[in-house]
Amino acid sequence: MAKLSQISRSAYGWTSARRPLALLLTAAMALFAGRPARTARQSAKPPASGASNAFVGTWKASFKGTTFITLAVKMSGAKLSGSLSHAMVSLDSGGNVADVKPEPGSKPVTIVKVDADTLYFNSTTEQPVRFAMKLKDKTHAELSFLNATPNGAVVPKPIEMVLDQAKQ
Repeated sequence: MAKLSQISRSAYGWTSARRPLALLLTAAMALFAGRPARTARQSAKPPASGASNAFVGTWKASFKGTTFITLAVKMSGAKLSGSLSHAMVSLDSGGNVADVKPEPGSKPVTIVKVDADTLYFNSTTEQPVRFAMKLKDKTHAELSFLNATPNGAVVPKPIEMVLDQAKQ
């Protein structure tokens, strides 16, 4: 897996399925081989429109037991702010995470808006990536990349995010 800085000047990038697929992410991601059954409390519907507080907390993603992305969202007055951790991520030809290598550090994100059950935010990197995190319930969400892939590259599938209950 090559460091993205060796692939392009962008803080984010994808390579074709025939070459190592690397992505220096500043995102929160989680994939599970098998998802556990949800309890009645976890199955509750996401909050209604304008419920910015529903996104507050530490959202994590893991792959094969390794947490590799963390999105920390907090309320500052009446405004959301946050930060996103770094990781090298390899994708398979179908856009699924194939391998991860967490890296130290995080960067602030720019919260663009909350629209019903979706938080839109941008990375604060040289070439910003736009993200959408859609709540599935109170503790689960899906992270999508809105502009992270150049033409002809593998498009990443949405990544499952889990709210870290220990940080609440």
